[in-house]
Amino acid sequence: MNYLSSSVLSISVALLNIKNIKTIKLKLLKKCYIKYKAMKKPTSSNFVLSTIIFFVLTLSINAQLQNANWYFGNQAGLNFNDGTAAPTALMNSGMNTVEGCASVSDDNGNLLFYTNGIDVWKNNHQTVSGSSMYGSVSVSQSVIIVPVSGSGRNFYIFTNQGQESGLNGLSYSKLRMTQDDSDDPYSYSLSNVNTQLLTIASEKLTSVYNPNDDTSWVVSFAPSKDPNLSDTFYVFKVDEYGVTLQNQFMFTFRREAEGYTGGQMKISPDGTKLAMTHNNVEGDENVYTFDFDIVSGTISLMNTYDIGDVFYCYGLEFSPDSDKIFVTATHLGEGNSAIIGVYQIWYRNSEALYMPVQFVGGQNIDAYSLQLALDGKIYAATNSDKLHCISNPNGLSQNASFECDAIDLNGKLSIKGLPQFVSQLPYYNSDRGVETKYTILENPFEEDLRIKFHVTGEFDLELQNMSGSNVFSKEFTIYTVDSTKSFDVEDLNDGMYILTITDQDHDNEEWSATVIKVDD
Repeated sequence: MNYLSSSVLSISVALLNIKNIKTIKLKLLKKCYIKYKAMKKPTSSNFVLSTIIFFVLTLSINAQLQNANWYFGNQAGLNFNDGTAAPTALMNSGMNTVEGCASVSDDNGNLLFYTNGIDVWKNNHQTVSGSSMYGSVSVSQSVIIVPVSGSGRNFYIFTNQGQESGLNGLSYSKLRMTQDDSDDPYSYSLSNVNTQLLTIASEKLTSVYNPNDDTSWVVSFAPSKDPNLSDTFYVFKVDEYGVTLQNQFMFTFRREAEGYTGGQMKISPDGTKLAMTHNNVEGDENVYTFDFDIVSGTISLMNTYDIGDVFYCYGLEFSPDSDKIFVTATHLGEGNSAIIGVYQIWYRNSEALYMPVQFVGGQNIDAYSLQLALDGKIYAATNSDKLHCISNPNGLSQNASFECDAIDLNGKLSIKGLPQFVSQLPYYNSDRGVETKYTILENPFEEDLRIKFHVTGEFDLELQNMSGSNVFSKEFTIYTVDSTKSFDVEDLNDGMYILTITDQDHDNEEWSATVIKVDD
């Protein structure tokens, strides 16, 4: 491992053990990130390094509990302040919406406000005067809240009416929260309400935090009304100075099916990929991915994926490790009845290792918007008073562990939407699960599988091939924190494997990940 890799890994581990991460100086970390971007030849280790740096910088700058409170549907809500337990239902919402919605909390997970793209509700659940924004309750991604770094309680609220619900396209409004004393309630004020950015927009809108310069990107997909023309991604930069159109990128798509223009678009947690559903008239290749550059906001290299005989894809979300995409898709059953299922696409691998789309859950169920939560799980809206859950989204196929009706909303309805957030890595630390116990140092790997152990104890390690057969196992003891253990698996065939580590000292607690062996 080179000096830069070891330095950043050490920094990342140290950060996870520091309670007040907001006090950490970012100068060294930003230099490491810039040095990484200057590397001319990308390698698998560079990819791992980029993910770690992105993770470290995000932890250092962003308040990880900004996404702790969810408000959505017909007065439904969830609280995720405790990342080790199931979320608790909230019963105090004042909002009704069918699809689009967003909410934001402070550094400690205290609710600040929430919105359906039209009205804004304060943390006391009263509406903010003068809302009437140009969003829509029937647009899949009608609104997103983007905090302005370094400016106190200032936010941009981007609203989106889509093609079919209105003529106002994409707009933004500014919201400022002020407080005379820490014991006083916040005062809320809206300005620049409905400042128009685009006259035409689709239902797809997303955002990601940019750790390179402490700003955010907002991406809007605006389809052309002319099927012979390309469709355009508009990339806006958001900083303390305002909102600026930074880039436009055009791609040629198949014509979108009329009446099925909804769906979700997301940026991966590591900031390297953009993906979206796009329901074309032919009914296949309804999921698209693109390369995304977190530094420049550049979108490139389109790929398409075919889930099968479906006529409508709606929900989309990345796994926390950014290697997989989950999609909700609707098929036509007997008598033209709708059958909805949840699917997984392993998209980030070479053609030789390509794994077909996998069915992971549901059958004749309702499943719409998908959203990754602070606990590292993905939740699905159901048009009922329950939410489905993908409890192990880093796992492949059935190892993803789809749970139907896993979360009870206490009689409140989720309808089709879940709150949208600025994309960032889920927050893990030693009190929030086992994710920080192990770091895979290279994935894909060539000969030796190298893992850094951030805890001591006795462990079992197993590798399973994609047929479910055990192909490698090892029992061992780790005596020193942050020790690196190498496993000689040179004789294994190239391909994908399920890695499972069992911690014998902690009730045989298991941790799983997907690894790839490649030619050297």
